[in-house]
Amino acid sequence: MSGNSSSSTEHRSSSSSSSSSSCKSHTSNLRKAGKKCSWASYMTNSPTLIVMIGLPARGKTYVSKKLTRYLNWIGVPTKVFNLGVYRREAVKSYKSYDFFRHDNEEAMKIRKQCALVALEDVKAYFTEESGQIAVFDATNTTRERRDMILNFAEQNAFKVFFVESVCDDPDVIAANILEVKVSSPDYPERNRENVMEDFLKRIECYKVTYQPLDPDNYDKDLSFIKVINVGQRFLVNRVQDYIQSKIVYYLMNIHVQPRTIYLCRHGESDFNLLGKIGGDSGLSLRGKQFAQALKKFLEEQEIQDLKVWTSQLKRTIQTAESLGVTYEQWKILNEIDAGVCEEMTYAEIEKRYPEEFALRDQEKYLYRYPGGESYQDLVQRLEPVIMELERQGNILVISHQAVMRCLLAYFLDKGADELPYLRCPLHTIFKLTPVAYGCKVETIKLNVEAVDTHRDKPTIGDYLAMLVSVSQTLQRRDDLWVPCVEAFDFVLEGIESCSELPPVDNSVFVGKEVEGQILGDFLCIKGYHLVGKQSLVLNISEEWDVSPPECRLGHCPEPVLGNGTANYSGPVNVRDKITFKCIDGYILKGSNWSQCQEDHTWAPSLPICRSRDCDPPGIPSHGYFEGGSFSSGSVVTYHCRDRYHLVGSQKLQCIDGEWNSSYPTCEPIQEAPRPAEQIALEKAILAFQESEDLCSATENFVRRLKESGLTMEELKYFLEMKKIKLKADFLLKYHS
Repeated sequence: MSGNSSSSTEHRSSSSSSSSSSCKSHTSNLRKAGKKCSWASYMTNSPTLIVMIGLPARGKTYVSKKLTRYLNWIGVPTKVFNLGVYRREAVKSYKSYDFFRHDNEEAMKIRKQCALVALEDVKAYFTEESGQIAVFDATNTTRERRDMILNFAEQNAFKVFFVESVCDDPDVIAANILEVKVSSPDYPERNRENVMEDFLKRIECYKVTYQPLDPDNYDKDLSFIKVINVGQRFLVNRVQDYIQSKIVYYLMNIHVQPRTIYLCRHGESDFNLLGKIGGDSGLSLRGKQFAQALKKFLEEQEIQDLKVWTSQLKRTIQTAESLGVTYEQWKILNEIDAGVCEEMTYAEIEKRYPEEFALRDQEKYLYRYPGGESYQDLVQRLEPVIMELERQGNILVISHQAVMRCLLAYFLDKGADELPYLRCPLHTIFKLTPVAYGCKVETIKLNVEAVDTHRDKPTIGDYLAMLVSVSQTLQRRDDLWVPCVEAFDFVLEGIESCSELPPVDNSVFVGKEVEGQILGDFLCIKGYHLVGKQSLVLNISEEWDVSPPECRLGHCPEPVLGNGTANYSGPVNVRDKITFKCIDGYILKGSNWSQCQEDHTWAPSLPICRSRDCDPPGIPSHGYFEGGSFSSGSVVTYHCRDRYHLVGSQKLQCIDGEWNSSYPTCEPIQEAPRPAEQIALEKAILAFQESEDLCSATENFVRRLKESGLTMEELKYFLEMKKIKLKADFLLKYHS
C-alpha cells in the first residue's frame, strides 16, 4: 500500500469550510442545471452518497453514469456530481499534467476547494431537491480526501458507500484513454499521441499518493465494493441496507464487452387493426409479412450468437416462430395489464370510464388501470429483464409497446414524464449499441405497413377540453368564466387570473398577467374547433388587441395518410372535401378524395399508400423462383424440382405493390397408363427371346409383330438379338 495517513479510523480529520471564488461562482449554476426529479422513492430511509475511488481512466465516470441511469429508472432520484466539471470551471484552461502533481500546492488547494463546493451542492440536492442518492465522481485516491467526505456525511446524517475501480490491464487503460479522454474538454487539440502521453503522466501523479481501500485494517468498517479489472473479481464489504445491496448486484452484472441490443414490437396484430388494447390476438396478414421481413433482416446482419426473447403472448411468439431460431419466452415481458379496460378501444374507454380516461392522461406514468398496472408497476416488473440484458451479448427482444417504452427509457436515460410517450412504432427495429457514456440508437423500418398505435401527450388545451367534456365544471356566466382556471393549478402552472372577455360560446379562456398585461388563449371544448386567432392581449387601454375567435361545432378527425399527404390546413369542417397524394415509391389504394360527414366520419373511407415494391412472393413446395428484385415491374420465374411439374403461371410480375397473379404450385408427375398393344408387344418380344426353336418362334413372332405395326428395321433388330442369344447359349453348352 502506498502513502501514509496521520489520522485513524476513529479520529478522522475535519473538513475546511472555505472555497475558492471561482468554484463558489459555479455552485449556483450547477444547482440550477440539475433537474428536480419527480419520481416517487420508497427504497431509502436516508440519503446515500456514493463515492467513486480510483486512478484516472479506470471507468469511474462510466460506472457513475450507468449506475445513475439505473437508479433513476427504478425510481430512486439520483444525480452525478463530477468533480472534473467543477475543476474545469475553476481553472478555465488546462495546461498539462503538472496541475495534478502532489507537490503543486496552489493546484491542490483549488482541487480541495472545488471538492468542498461539490459536496455543498450534494447537500442542496438532498435537502432542497428531494434527491435520494448522489454519486461523487472523482478520484478520491487518498485517505485524507475520503476522511473529509466521511466527516461531511456524518455532519449531515448521510450514508456513504464507496465504489473503487481497480484496473492493471494496460490494454483496458489505453482503450479508455483513447475512447474518452481524447474528446475531453481538457484536450481541445485532440492529438492522440499528445493526449496519451500527458494523460499517462497524470496517472503517474496520482499513483504517488494513491491509497487503495484496506478491507483488513484501516477501512474495515466502511461500506464498499471493489470492482477489479472491469468485473473479473469483486470484493464487497459491510453492505448497510437494501439500496446498497441493489447497487452491488447491479455492478456485478454489467460488462463492457461489445454487443448490440435489438428491440422491436411484435408484428401488427388483429387487435391493433381494431384499435383495441391488451388481449392475446394473433398476427394480421401484415404482421406475418413483418415477421418474414425480420427474418431476412437478421440473416443479412449475420449476428453472432444472437439470443431471442419474447413475451408469453401469442403475437410475439408468432413473430419469433417465423425466424427459424431458438427463442425464450418471458412472462414478465407481457404487455402492461389494462385491467377492466382490456380488449377495449380508447373511444370505448372514454365513453364507459370517462373519469379514468381523464386521470390517465393527467399522469400517465403513475396511473394504474382498475384491476391492472401502471407504467411504474411495469418498470418494477421489468427490473430482472434489465439485469439479464446487462449480462447478455447480442440479443433481440420482441415485446410490446409499453414494455418497449420502459426498456428504451432505461437505455436512453429518459425520465418518467417522457417514458409513457416514447414513440415505438410497429414494424420498426431499434438497434442499440452501448458506447462510453450512453447508448447509440438507430431505428430501422422494414417497409411493411402497419397501423399507428401511438397517442401523443395531451396538450393543455386537450386536457381542459376533456375536463369540460367530462365534468362540465367551467361555464361562462355574465361574460365571466366561473370558476376561474386557477381551480386547475395542478395542471396549469403559472396561471394567475381570469379576465372579462367578449362572450365566446363553447370555449375555455386561460389567462395570466405578465408585466401589467393580460395574456390569454381561447381553448375550444371537445367537439368544437377554433376559427380566428387563439391568443389575445389586453393592452393598457383595456381593450383586446383583436376580436375574439369562434368555436364552431364539429370537425372530422385529422386525416392521417402514412407515406402520403392530405391537402388541407387546420381543422376540417363538415362537408369539407380533401384530396390525397402518395410520396414517391408508393401508390394510392382507395379514393383520392374524401368528405367530412355530418357524423364526423370520412366518406369514402380514407385510402392508404402502398409501396410500389411487392412483398416476397410465395415459394411452392418442391419448387423455387428466380429473380431477386421485387420492385415494381420486376419479374420472377418459377421452376419445379425433378419429378414435379408446374401448375399455374410460370412468371409473375410486380405491378404497383401487387403480383399480377397468385404463385403456382408444383404437383407430382403421374405416369400415364400403357396401351394394351404395347403390353402385348412386350410379351411377344419376351416369348421370342426365351424360345429354343428359332423357326417356329420367328414365324410366330413375325405374325404377332406385324399385327402390332412393327417396321422392318425393328424386326431385323429383334431377329439379330435372337441370333446373338442363341449363339451365346451354344457356346456355353459346347465349352461345358
